[in-house]
Amino acid sequence: MKLLIIGCGSIGCRHARVASELGDYEIALCDAIPASLQRIAGELGIQETYTDMDTAIRRSGADAAIVCTPNHLHAAPTIAALKAGMDVLCEKPIATSLEDASAMVAAARESGRKLMVGYTLRATLGVQKVKELLDSGRLGKIVSARVVLDAPETLTCARTPFRAKYETGGGVMYDYTHQLDFCGYFFGPARSCFARVDSRLPYLATCDDSAEGIVDYDGLTVNYHWDYVQWTGKNRNYVSIIGEKGVIEFFYKGSLSVSFYDGSTETYELADDHERNNSFKRQLGMFAQYCREGACKGVCTGENALADLRLASALYESNRQRRMIDL
Repeated sequence: MKLLIIGCGSIGCRHARVASELGDYEIALCDAIPASLQRIAGELGIQETYTDMDTAIRRSGADAAIVCTPNHLHAAPTIAALKAGMDVLCEKPIATSLEDASAMVAAARESGRKLMVGYTLRATLGVQKVKELLDSGRLGKIVSARVVLDAPETLTCARTPFRAKYETGGGVMYDYTHQLDFCGYFFGPARSCFARVDSRLPYLATCDDSAEGIVDYDGLTVNYHWDYVQWTGKNRNYVSIIGEKGVIEFFYKGSLSVSFYDGSTETYELADDHERNNSFKRQLGMFAQYCREGACKGVCTGENALADLRLASALYESNRQRRMIDL
């Protein structure tokens, strides 16, 4: 399978390294900045490089494209690659506007090609195990859930300023649609939502640095907290899911435990999830299977990602209107 990686910033470089390490893929690279392009090409010994996207799509002969441009620039390369007959793995979020996201989904449908969006948490062992536990019915009816995300390192490690503006993908609920995505994977379509957002620190010019959300999934209420603020030195990113027979406690890069009300407990270690590249490797394998077979468990399709963006947009709209928004 030949991959064309479009965009060689930090995330594009990660995809290139992962594909190179797996050894199952031929790789071509495209980036408008020659220095970025040559740095990763030289590191990995990749000979085929392009500085023009249209030329890359036309000449590379790739089977699939991985789109790693800045969030607000996802649509053009995705649509062009789909129209050229390539399957596409687009980085998350699918886009920064519902118009762009809808056009990308339409292009996939019209071309008959596959569009997958890179929510890598779906490829972690932890999320896969939570989904398995929920589908098993062992917790009985699910009553509610709580999702917490703190990510101060996202700002301190950022190489580009796109998070400073909503238009380029800023806003903690847009940036971390991961949480909305895996809850949609767990619980199904969202029906209504309510949110409050705030900006208290000087790091972001126009965007929020914290948010609280409530989302209804057909009667199941999920409470969300996001922030760029907390420096605790601990892994505070977790999901707590309460069922009629027990509770799941899932820490993203730590462990997963189930406490049943009969007094029994189960604990699952997630050591493999500590290394971020492992989830990227599994995600690439999922994408290859999706392209080859037309289906793969856990894939975030373009339609799924459009629903994620629609929910994030509705949460921000709820904050603006100070009311619950129906989806």
